[in-house]
Amino acid sequence: MCGQQVVAPDAAALPEGGIIVQNKFAGVNYLEVIQRNGQYPFNLGGVPGIEGAGLVVASRNAEFQVGDRVGYVIYPGGAYAEYIQINNPGSVVKLPEGVSYEQAAAALISGLTTVGIYRYAHETKPDQTVLVWAAAGGAGQALVQFGKNVVGARVIGVTSSEEKARVVKTAGADDVIVHPRGPFTGERIEDHPVVKRVFELTGGQGVDAVFDGVGADTFDASLASLALHGSVVVFGHTSGVVPPVDPKRLAARNARLLWHLVFTDVKDPARFSGLTTELFDSIAQNKFVQPVYRVYDLADAAQAHADLEQGKSHGKLLLRL
Repeated sequence: MCGQQVVAPDAAALPEGGIIVQNKFAGVNYLEVIQRNGQYPFNLGGVPGIEGAGLVVASRNAEFQVGDRVGYVIYPGGAYAEYIQINNPGSVVKLPEGVSYEQAAAALISGLTTVGIYRYAHETKPDQTVLVWAAAGGAGQALVQFGKNVVGARVIGVTSSEEKARVVKTAGADDVIVHPRGPFTGERIEDHPVVKRVFELTGGQGVDAVFDGVGADTFDASLASLALHGSVVVFGHTSGVVPPVDPKRLAARNARLLWHLVFTDVKDPARFSGLTTELFDSIAQNKFVQPVYRVYDLADAAQAHADLEQGKSHGKLLLRL
């Protein structure tokens, strides 16, 4: 699934089945930050970027023709470039009419993650309540919007400031909890302000699912916020990796714990097709709009990473190529 940077399109150099895409936009994701700082294996001589959108300019693949508008997700990277060669385009999708390059590059990773979480990781019902950490970020706003507008669940968002709380409320959250970034230093996790507020908002029941992309700083509070038979779905670790968990910790609530990774979903062609179809249908019906916080030139990619690391953004960051 890895992409290869190319200097200029040359169909003769493509292997059978491959395509070359002239990138228009690339999404900026926290995974690229932790690849850069060494938390995830990555060839530092390589090109980062795990999602993008652009125009097919060379093809030896019967499914994709020169001139097709496409979006893609790719691991471990390659999208921060003017062109990308994709030798096995199993996670490339044609863009429907009405979905722009910018929309696709902004929505693919967060949107496919969101649909996968709600449909597979925790099959959420309209009468359930979910808690979303970092709800003002790109993935967080996607989870809030999809949970409210498509699933019909009750959504509680957590964010770090009153300014961001307004963003989360605009995205559709029923309730917003403001809590600063950083680890909890109290003695009892039950005294964590987020946990206490969750139980106040749910009449002492807790939530049916927690969607946690923060990781180490929030995991204990996520587990403590659950109702009986609830689920904690971890899909990222912007604050650090969650330490090993004793399964007996799940027994008090007969809880489920799982890690959701979008790149596992897209390995299955049928699932990838289903996820992209529901995502693009939601965009077309205006039930899901991935907010873009800022678009940077490729030369300013370092600034985009700095803004993401420092929590300055609320919404998706993009590179214009």
